Amino acid sequence: MGLFGNLYRQVKEVYGSKPSPPAAAAKATATPAKRGPSLELRKKVARQIVDAEDGSESFWVVGERIAGLHGLSIFDVTDEYNLLKDEVEQATEAKVLKANSSTVEESKMTVGDLRNLECVRTRIKGSAYYVTDSERAVFGGTEYLLVREPDNQYDANAIGIYGKGRKVGHVSAAKAGSMAELLDLAGADAYKVAGTSVSETSMTLWIDLPKLPALRIYVKSRS
Repeated sequence: MGLFGNLYRQVKEVYGSKPSPPAAAAKATATPAKRGPSLELRKKVARQIVDAEDGSESFWVVGERIAGLHGLSIFDVTDEYNLLKDEVEQATEAKVLKANSSTVEESKMTVGDLRNLECVRTRIKGSAYYVTDSERAVFGGTEYLLVREPDNQYDANAIGIYGKGRKVGHVSAAKAGSMAELLDLAGADAYKVAGTSVSETSMTLWIDLPKLPALRIYVKSRS
């Protein structure tokens, strides 16, 4: 190989072959990350979807149509939609509860006591329309008042149930239909009964309603 050939071989053995620069490194350029839609836009679109819903079309149909007008997919605004929908439903529930809110003052009423009568335990109906879950624990208890509601626009036999002065529900229509006349004949403004409040395992409120034979005897004794 000659002098220069030997010299080249020795240098190569010591330093190795000259590395060639990676092709990617030679051409590498920073590609800016694609930015998603702003939070403000996502909230705006979510609001438009909620406002447009009327039950005639599914969420997906309404959502895709409105989101598409802004160059978005429904999946871009799902989180904002769910949060807003929860807020709207909670506000609606609060309005219903406020409209249905009713109180009584036991000290200003004549109250009959039905707690010693033979009774049957039954669930208080309609609690969701009168008290929130947290209020169930506040106004539920071991005593309730039955109050007749002859002016109720839906049922003239209606019997409201009050806990600590606050309406927490009502007697079922079937039971109220059989009890209303007897309570009217007994002549009191309200009637005290036993019951239960919420527990660690249940949010249901229960009430002990007198059995009809026992209630008839009670009414007869007041005549």
